[in-house]
Amino acid sequence: MNGLASEAKAVAGIENRYMTTSRNGVYVACEELDFVWDIQDVREFDRKWREMRKQGMTTLEITKELAEYFGRDQDEVAILAMDRARRGRI
Repeated sequence: MNGLASEAKAVAGIENRYMTTSRNGVYVACEELDFVWDIQDVREFDRKWREMRKQGMTTLEITKELAEYFGRDQDEVAILAMDRARRGRI
């Protein structure tokens, strides 16, 4: 078996083992956004979110303000808010 055949066999084995969903093509939603956060920023986010909520701010107002505060896209902040709410942190 030559090098290319060996590589193709290895790739096929990996695909069969780890790629459990078959797709005809891949579309990555919001690929231009960054959903990775530093843990210190997440803690600051939680603290500021709870503080602003106590002040009576709406979710949209908080999201806009925190996007500006962290220098992030509003959608990145909204996804973090959804994640933190699902985990019961905010």
